[in-house]
Amino acid sequence: MYVLEHGDVEVSHDEGDGKRQVIHKMTAGATLGEIALLFNTKRTANVIALNNCTIWSINRSQFKKIMQNTNETEYIDRYCCK
Repeated sequence: MYVLEHGDVEVSHDEGDGKRQVIHKMTAGATLGEIALLFNTKRTANVIALNNCTIWSINRSQFKKIMQNTNETEYIDRYCCK
């Protein structure tokens, strides 16, 4: 999964006739690639930088740790320490 910190990207899909169809333009704060991360699938779109970008990547094991820590913290806050 990727987080776009700075810049702009264009998300597109290749059509059967070889043409590229623009689906969406994204700006800072957007996340990309979450479908492949969550469902363990191949990528479903192309992403092209429209200008200089800063992008952070999160791999599957990092994402899993973040989610486990978040869930544990929420559980403790909600049920254990009030």
